[in-house]
Formats: sequence, structure tokens, C-alpha cells
Amino acid sequence: MKQANDGERREPKKVKHPYLYEIDLMRLIFIAGVLLNHTTTAFQHQTSSGLISTGFLATHLMIHFTRMGFMFMTGLVLTMVYYRRQRNWPLFYKKRFTTVGVPYVLWNTLLLAGSVLLGVGGFTIANFWPDYLSALLHGDQFYLYYVLVTLQLYLLFPAMLWLFKRTAGHHIRLVVASFGVQMLLVIGIKYGLPHVNTSDWLWWFKAYGVNVFTYQFFFISGGLVSLHYEKVKQWLLAHQVLIGWGALSLSIGTIGLYVSSELWSQRCCFAAPTLYVDLRCRDDRFCIRIRPAIRGLAYEATRTLVGTTDRSWCPSFFRRLSLSNHCY
Repeated sequence: MKQANDGERREPKKVKHPYLYEIDLMRLIFIAGVLLNHTTTAFQHQTSSGLISTGFLATHLMIHFTRMGFMFMTGLVLTMVYYRRQRNWPLFYKKRFTTVGVPYVLWNTLLLAGSVLLGVGGFTIANFWPDYLSALLHGDQFYLYYVLVTLQLYLLFPAMLWLFKRTAGHHIRLVVASFGVQMLLVIGIKYGLPHVNTSDWLWWFKAYGVNVFTYQFFFISGGLVSLHYEKVKQWLLAHQVLIGWGALSLSIGTIGLYVSSELWSQRCCFAAPTLYVDLRCRDDRFCIRIRPAIRGLAYEATRTLVGTTDRSWCPSFFRRLSLSNHCY
């Protein structure tokens, strides 16, 4: 009886898995990317506007992959370790929240106390406890947001494994659906959320940077890669030249994206936060007042509608888009 009770208290039997040296290389690349990202940002802030500053800004996006890379790697490692293991979720939560949660609290404490003592960051001893509790709850100080996102992932991880088992044999459909949801999230956050009144929203919904669902595709894709690792590895090796040149082209392409965005901004007449686009119907001049988030739509409307002989479309067209309009 004693042996049986001792066995019940033991950790679930571990399943051996091959050590992936590729993970070590990924960690090295992502850590170097984070350091390079923040270093170039600091240099850019110290330079005046000019060629050097523009160079830092133009190359900033190409090294901004590290956050998503770490999310992918976290999903991969967790799934690889726990998917085929006999799981004890209370023990899992105890282990994970101890090894990650304790350092999270410790570093918030040390960094905030140091900031108060050194008089940096606008922190004061009088507001130490409100600032401290806010930092722990929101993860919005000292770049510790990633730890808070990881803690949320731990809470949802059992559901994530259940999803993988439930969709066994249909994982390609799952990753495609996850990618589609991710694109909708990105479009909504970038082009919609800045123009929505979120003052009465719960903090977790409007602070998308620390919301675990914002990164769902990277966690899911990482987990699925671990489940089909050999197949994915063989596919990557068979297409490594194409993937390498494609990644390099897309990376350099972010410079072109930045330059084209700047040129487009200079062509348009800005009166922030409003963009004015001139349309000509007959011989009259129309000035359509729209927000920058939909300037691409305005451009298409301009390109398509210039030369129209009927000016009656102007109010109704932009009313249907819920835009304020001024037609002169």
C-alpha cells in the first residue's frame, strides 16, 4: 500500500524525445535580434533626422521578427515535451508558474526599486506600490510583457493540446484556419482598433500586446511543427534554397515598404489626424475628409472615381463608408 501511494505522488512518466540543436540556434538568432532591435532603436533616437536616422528606420522592420519567433519556439517546445507524456496538470501549473512566475515578480521588484532609487522612468517612492501592482498585473514595464503572455499560455495549454488531439489528421486545415484568424487580427488591430473608442473596454482586450490570443497562430504553428517535425524538416531541407532567397527578399522588401510608405505620405496633404484627398468631378473640387487608416481605400476611390461626370455619388458614397465628407 505504501508503494502504491508513493507511486501516485510521483511525477508522470517522462517520454524521451530527441534533443533539437536547432532550438539552440533559434534562441541565439532571436536573442541577437532582440539586442539588435533595441540597439538600433536607441541609436536612432540619438541621431538627428537625416540619412543615418532614415537608415535605422528603414531597416527596423526586418529585424522585428523576434517576438513571434519566441512565441513559435515556446509552442514547439511545450508541445514536444508534454503531448505524449502522461500529464498531471496541477503539477504542470505548479512547476511552470514557479519557474516563470517567481522571476517575473522578482525582476519587476528589482527593476522598479532601482528606477525609483536612480530617479529614472518617472517612478517615485510615493507611487511605488500602485506602479508595482500595475506592472505585475499589466506586464507593461521593463519589457516583461512576454512573460505575462507566457503565463497565459500555460493556463490555456491543456486546451491547446486537446485541440491538437481533436483535429488529428486535419492539422493542415487547423494551421490554415489559424493563419486566417491571425490575418484578421492583424488587420483589425492595425487599421481598425486605433479608430475605435476603447475607453470602456476591459484592459486585457484593448492592450492587445499582452493578450495571448494576439499570438495564437505562432503558438499553434509551433506546436504542430513539433508533432510533424520530421516531415517539416524534410520539406525545409528540400526547399531550403527557395526559402532562403524568399526570406531574404521579403526582409529587404520591408525597406521598399518603408520607402513607398514615406513617399506616399509626402504626396498626400496631411492635417493630422486627417488626410485630405482631392477629387475632381466636372470642374469642381471636392475635398474628402478621411482618417489615415483607410488612406489606401481613399487612393483607390480617387483613382477609380476621378473623371466621373456625376457629382451625386460623393455624399452617398462616403456615407456608406461611414466617413465624414466635405464637398464644395
